[in-house]
Amino acid sequence: MADKERYWIKYYDTFNNKEKGYNLTAGGDGAALGVYNSSAKLNKKTLSEVYDLLINHTELYIYEIASKYNMSPEAISEINLGKRYYNEFLNYPLRKPPKPKGAGSGINNYSAKFTSNQSLKEVYVDLEENILSLEEIAKKYNVSYTTISKINRGITYI
Repeated sequence: MADKERYWIKYYDTFNNKEKGYNLTAGGDGAALGVYNSSAKLNKKTLSEVYDLLINHTELYIYEIASKYNMSPEAISEINLGKRYYNEFLNYPLRKPPKPKGAGSGINNYSAKFTSNQSLKEVYVDLEENILSLEEIAKKYNVSYTTISKINRGITYI
């Protein structure tokens, strides 16, 4: 079966010429994953850079990292969670959310997006569970991505 698949992929040139087809390999071996996928956005070098920025440069927002590599913040958030470009040698999430320290003055601010300890605690639970991306959490609580990103980095509501 794999021989026939390779024959037809080569015959129709659907591996080398993406206008003719969408095969990701020359055939018979399934699609490559991660940086080895021919349509991957990142190569090994740039993926290592993204890992470094997520782990060691928490002063950068996820959207800033995304912009640098022409990717969506959602994609970078999924790399952070290990949902994309998973690396078995890394501990996920790469950028850990801060531990909740209580409401502080954030809830008492007249323009606060969260006005109760309960809703803010729910956000912290979502951040710690690492199931939802930052963008998904923002949508869940009807706040901006930036608000959730700042909570995640310990900048606001601490």
